[in-house]
Amino acid sequence: MSSADKDGPCGADCSEVHSSARTRWAVGVAATAFVGVLAAFLIVRPGGPTAVRAVDDVAEFVAAFAGAVPCVWRATRTAGRSRASWLLVAAALVSWGAGEVVWTWYEVVARTENPFPSPADLGFLLFPVLALTGLLLRPSAAFRGGGRVRVVLDGVMVACSLLIISWATTLGQVYHAGAQTRFGLAVSLAYPASDVVMLTVALLVGIRTRAHTGLFLLLAGLVAMAVADSTFAYMTAAGHDLTGAFGDLGWVAAFLLIGMSALYPATEEQQARVATGSPLILSLPYALVLAGTAAEVAAVVGGRVDVAGVAVSCAAVLALFGRQWLTLADNRRLTRDVLAQQAELRFRAFHDGLTGLANRALFHDRITQALELHRRDRRSVSVVFCDLDDFKAVNDTFGHGVGDAVLTVVGERLQRVVRSGDLVARLGGDEFAVLSEYHVDARLGADVEILVERVRDVFAEPVAVGGYAIKVRASVGAATVEGSVTPGVEDVLRRADFVMYAAKQANKSAAAPLGGVAPVSVDADTDEALALADDVRDGRLPVAFQPIVLPDGEQMAAEALARWNRHGRPVPPDHFIPLAERNGLLPDLDLHVAARAVERAAAAGSAADAFVNFGLTTLGMADLPDRLLALLAAADVSAGRLVVEVPETRLITDPRILDVLTELRSCGFKIAIDDFGIGYSNLARLGALAPDVIKFDRSLIEPLGGSHASARIVASMIALAHDLGAMTVAEGVETPAQRDALVALGCDAMQGYLLGRPVVPEQPPALVPVA
Repeated sequence: MSSADKDGPCGADCSEVHSSARTRWAVGVAATAFVGVLAAFLIVRPGGPTAVRAVDDVAEFVAAFAGAVPCVWRATRTAGRSRASWLLVAAALVSWGAGEVVWTWYEVVARTENPFPSPADLGFLLFPVLALTGLLLRPSAAFRGGGRVRVVLDGVMVACSLLIISWATTLGQVYHAGAQTRFGLAVSLAYPASDVVMLTVALLVGIRTRAHTGLFLLLAGLVAMAVADSTFAYMTAAGHDLTGAFGDLGWVAAFLLIGMSALYPATEEQQARVATGSPLILSLPYALVLAGTAAEVAAVVGGRVDVAGVAVSCAAVLALFGRQWLTLADNRRLTRDVLAQQAELRFRAFHDGLTGLANRALFHDRITQALELHRRDRRSVSVVFCDLDDFKAVNDTFGHGVGDAVLTVVGERLQRVVRSGDLVARLGGDEFAVLSEYHVDARLGADVEILVERVRDVFAEPVAVGGYAIKVRASVGAATVEGSVTPGVEDVLRRADFVMYAAKQANKSAAAPLGGVAPVSVDADTDEALALADDVRDGRLPVAFQPIVLPDGEQMAAEALARWNRHGRPVPPDHFIPLAERNGLLPDLDLHVAARAVERAAAAGSAADAFVNFGLTTLGMADLPDRLLALLAAADVSAGRLVVEVPETRLITDPRILDVLTELRSCGFKIAIDDFGIGYSNLARLGALAPDVIKFDRSLIEPLGGSHASARIVASMIALAHDLGAMTVAEGVETPAQRDALVALGCDAMQGYLLGRPVVPEQPPALVPVA
């Protein structure tokens, strides 16, 4: 096992983290033990005042130098402002330690009274300058951002409050004690004054940042330093003997805390605490103002009126009021922002993000209200659906950016052509809708026709976007609500969508009335077409398979036939197929049957051809070959196993249909002429179509077995088909006589109730490929 494996998933990083933690623990124990031993020594005081003074002085400068070592170590592992910050903090500790060395020399070695001022004071007074510079130089969010005025006001509040407290204790005592020279007095006052500044900055940094452990130890060290320093200045001014004073532990603890802070790496946790700090910390400046004001009030009540103290107290209170005014202003701004965001969220919840039009949710809400008004006062309502045709081609050709711009322009055009009270919505993708409400006596039919015509006119001119002139086509359908019966929202939307879809399939716009929802009050054909549309789109139509057999009785293929049940009863194909064609549903119906046929062909294995009927509307779809090939590719079925049946009941004159059939043949599909003998096919048309299979209509087969004339006609047709290279299939074989006659005439295959009824099987039939 490698060393990396032994380290685990963390590797060397985890080892370094654990090592740093162990180091901090060891240093912390050592520092605590050092302070504890020194405290015990100062309590017991062995050896008398001289020994106590010597040990105390030496311990102080040793602690200062010891605290500087980790700061220098941290500086070597950082760069930029962090390195400069730690070097300045280390320099502050060294400066104080050097001053203490001078002090110790006078007090311990020379055994003379320390002169004042002396070089030691220079080292001591450099500490707050260097330490604060280092603190302010380190990367931090305490004094950054847009709250600089708040920082200044917080600083004034803290500084004034601390200054009042210091004046009532240390600073006032030092000032009143005086000195032999003005310079000496200035040096004496510099100690408590610098302590006030150091406390102010430390408190501000602590208030405005979320301090991690390292920064917290550094701030704690500075606070301990300021408190110990002010205590020493106060005791000196009061004339107390400070030899080995217990308060000297504050300095030692301060230096060790600062050194410990360097052992913690700097992080990005120093984030503004303005909105996330605890209430206790955020209220600290106000507590200091209260304490300072209370101290000044106590002085005034005691008869010690000090103009400077009163002025400083007033400044603190004014800063507090200014801070509160800013807080109130912030609250007002935040309230406005929240209200604006709420309004924006409400707008986004009910409007389309791209076009700014109403979205589906708002449209649904408004149509619900409109139908409620119709129920109450018979106010007429119309819903117009508009769907862009082949819009995917726009995105694929020009890109989605241009497509989005086209949708925006279409939305703007729709808003311009509707009435001021009408609602235009984008329901999603390339679907738009218009909701209109009318007075009770309005001529609804004419008004809706005008509206539909205006919507169609929106697409008369190309859309100019990005230097392109893009021609956009759309299908439009409308549903109207009038009369005494009020339908539901989904019924209205469903009918408008149905009419629009029918228009799309027919490649034209259409409008259809809606009188109600109950079957008795709705046009039966429309209601039945809606039910058929739902079943087709949801794939609920069952597909039956009828066998096609060879003369020897072996099954060679099967024809896929759509079936439909409504209200639990079967609907005859000769009824629902024309219904689907009239309402633009035939392409979806044909493709649904084709999909089921392909699935069963795939399940049956290699011997699995299937015949599928396709209406002329479906055969006119330019993308039919691609859609069929996609079905076959998904099921891993070859094109030659799907036979496309072309109806012979109508004359095929549309060149688009002939082009599609030609492309289907080139893709490998077989072409069959269905119901041959009763429609419009002639020799020229048969030559043009060049079918692979010709299926004779049942009307030609029915007389066989009893009519020699019919037999001669069928025989000639079989011969003609064979001359064209086509296979023949006889439909409607129901008697043994018909079967025998067809076998005798040389028909290639037969289909009918005698040989097998259409069945929706649970297992796919065993099929034989077309010869």
